[in-house]
Amino acid sequence: MDMPQMDGYETLEEIKKISGCELIPIIFLTGFSEMDYEVRGLKAGAVDYIVKPLAKEILLARVERHLERYQQRQHKQPMELSDYAKQIKSQLTPTEWKIAIAITEGMENKEIAESMHYSYGYVKNLVARIFSKLEIEKRRELKKLMVKE
Repeated sequence: MDMPQMDGYETLEEIKKISGCELIPIIFLTGFSEMDYEVRGLKAGAVDYIVKPLAKEILLARVERHLERYQQRQHKQPMELSDYAKQIKSQLTPTEWKIAIAITEGMENKEIAESMHYSYGYVKNLVARIFSKLEIEKRRELKKLMVKE
């Protein structure tokens, strides 16, 4: 069934005009499976683009995950960096440092790319370079190094 009067992209633009709604995760649920539509939806600010038909369990799991991330951001305490984080900062470029902070805050590569307006591939390469420089393999290792306990 089509949306009356406005399509999903127009609806998203109207939602973005409402104060305080920029943090609400918007998910496209659509019958349009062409890549151009998905790219347009994600670039417009949607956190996900789900094509019908789909299994109810998959939809619920994805919605649940997005709501968890939203709640984590709402209740996030200011992060206190460890003394070792200063040494890490000196080993990284300013862009790598921003990405390291985002990783430490729990952001995924896709979220980092969207929020910093970088391509996903560029972020993926920078994350690999950060891990190589710091001789680590996992995101949780970076968080352990960066955050004061």
